[in-house]
Amino acid sequence: NPETVAAHMFRMGMMGILFSHQEERAKCEQLLGFRGDASVVGICHDIAECIIGDITPHCKVSPEEKAEKEMSAFKELIKDLPETIGMDLIIPFSRYENQEREDFNAILTKDYDKFDMILQAFEYEKKEKRGPFLQQFFDSTMTCFQTQAVKKWQKSLLETRDKYFCENNSA
Repeated sequence: NPETVAAHMFRMGMMGILFSHQEERAKCEQLLGFRGDASVVGICHDIAECIIGDITPHCKVSPEEKAEKEMSAFKELIKDLPETIGMDLIIPFSRYENQEREDFNAILTKDYDKFDMILQAFEYEKKEKRGPFLQQFFDSTMTCFQTQAVKKWQKSLLETRDKYFCENNSA
């Protein structure tokens, strides 16, 4: 069963909550002078997918068309909300999409998104019992993480995955 949009957004929000207590976040926010909540960005980043679905590289949609479809769907979702509430939702979505260098929480959320992808891949591998058949997902994230916290999570997940397949003679 593929992960639902809601399950993915929930996991992203939870990662933001978990990270909010870590020392690295406080240091980065102090350094950058920026406050914001990665859990809010995580929850808002894929809301449009409930209308348009997950547009992946396999869909052969240009980045411009993808951005246009997502923004259009997002605006459709918030059109009946009071303007201030709509802005409270669209701003975190836009922050995630824009990935500005000084927006630590948007960058962190992008890292969460990629981490959740490999976490899901490992969960599928364990469920299917066919060995490490989703290696391409892990390969695609080997050098993409920008934050130390998620790099640590990635290292731990890779070690756990290796150990799992060694113990289950599936490697």
